Amino acid sequence: LRLTRSERSLLQRVLRTGRTGLWLAARARAVLLRARGDSVSAIARQVGRDRKWVRHWVERFARERVAGLAEPPA
Repeated sequence: LRLTRSERSLLQRVLRTGRTGLWLAARARAVLLRARGDSVSAIARQVGRDRKWVRHWVERFARERVAGLAEPPA
């Protein structure tokens, strides 16, 4: 997974701010770790989710980029 400089910067800011929801922060962290080259299994352990969850959000990011990390409206 490759990130642009601006995507990486935005995702890092999401993690640094205290006002980010926990779910969005976990998604941002998963994407950053995958872009770094970490395995899906390792990321799942680090964010406390299963591999299916990690694959879902990384693939969604790959398709929709940053906007894809938001929850769809209910």
